[in-house]
Amino acid sequence: MQLSHGLAGKLLHGSRMTGNPLGAFRWAASRPGYNRSRQAYDMMVDILARVMRRFAGAGKWENEDF
Repeated sequence: MQLSHGLAGKLLHGSRMTGNPLGAFRWAASRPGYNRSRQAYDMMVDILARVMRRFAGAGKWENEDF
């Protein structure tokens, strides 16, 4: 079964609750015939931004210069 963009989007959205959205993003990319869409990247950035805000709000995020 080939992974569709719609199903991958649902997987990413659902993985926000399970705590491993980056793992889901990487797993989807490893599926044969699936190429990440612009929407998938946008969703991943949104999810990661929310995670960063939660860490910052909890005082667990340190801003480091690279």
